[in-house]
Amino acid sequence: MQKKAIAVGQSISRHPLQSPAQLAMYLRALRKAKGLTQSELGALLGVTRARVSEIERDPANLGFSQLQRIVHLLSGRLVLEVQDADAGTEAGAVPSTPRGEW
Repeated sequence: MQKKAIAVGQSISRHPLQSPAQLAMYLRALRKAKGLTQSELGALLGVTRARVSEIERDPANLGFSQLQRIVHLLSGRLVLEVQDADAGTEAGAVPSTPRGEW
């Protein structure tokens, strides 16, 4: 699989992430845009450089609170956008789910 670089800037926050590989590239790009090494980010997070490297390689098992903390330290924010393709629900609207169903 060929990796594609992500340009850092306004447009990076507008890329929908659909896979752990895309998240990995996004996190790496955010860290580099902040001018941080893996060791420096690790120190801010209280983890080793090796752990930051592991997260950037494969963030699939990263917990939400961990992801939120990393993104916050990198001056980003997480946004969940849900869109109902059938009904044309507006982006960001909360879908109605019958009680007791997921």
